[in-house]
Amino acid sequence: MDFMRTDLISGLETSLLTSFDGEHFFASLVSGEVDGAEQYLSVFTKQDSNYYSNLMFYLVKRQRYFKFLVAGENMRAAYLVFFYPPYGMMDLPIPETDEFIRRDIKRIVSEGLAKWEDARNNGYTYDILSVANSFTDEMFTMMNQLIPMNPDLQKKGEEEEISSQMHKLHLHDNKTTMLGVAGPASVAFSGGEMNKNN
Repeated sequence: MDFMRTDLISGLETSLLTSFDGEHFFASLVSGEVDGAEQYLSVFTKQDSNYYSNLMFYLVKRQRYFKFLVAGENMRAAYLVFFYPPYGMMDLPIPETDEFIRRDIKRIVSEGLAKWEDARNNGYTYDILSVANSFTDEMFTMMNQLIPMNPDLQKKGEEEEISSQMHKLHLHDNKTTMLGVAGPASVAFSGGEMNKNN
């Protein structure tokens, strides 16, 4: 019967999505459900809708990039930053965000993929997990600034409280916590140091 209850909750949530639930969004990112976070964001806004939305979609895709690196999926990470839809970053920028995003892509390639590959090729250890967690903390800081300023994510309708309660019920059922003792980044990824044996 649990699957029936899950389907019911999911259906109710979809029908009551009248306001953006930051708690639900962050919980998806923390638990590694990057696709779910992107799909949820897409319900309320589009990546080219405005400056804030464009940066939010970029940060979600950046999180997916580091998830691939921590999992040792370097080819998928490389495809993400160098190619295009459905997951590529290079098609993302709008004129207002173009300079920031392109500069940041160079930064994450340098700090992530390039150093990871160099460590593997030259036989030394590189702690990609710590790097990923650092960028995750940065992502949460930026999201906390972008969400309240994004006009597409402002509260709408009188059903906001009901929708919020349904999301909380869903999160509780899955025992998802947004913040751990060591902070959100500590649970966004699982893995360890990357070396030439990986």
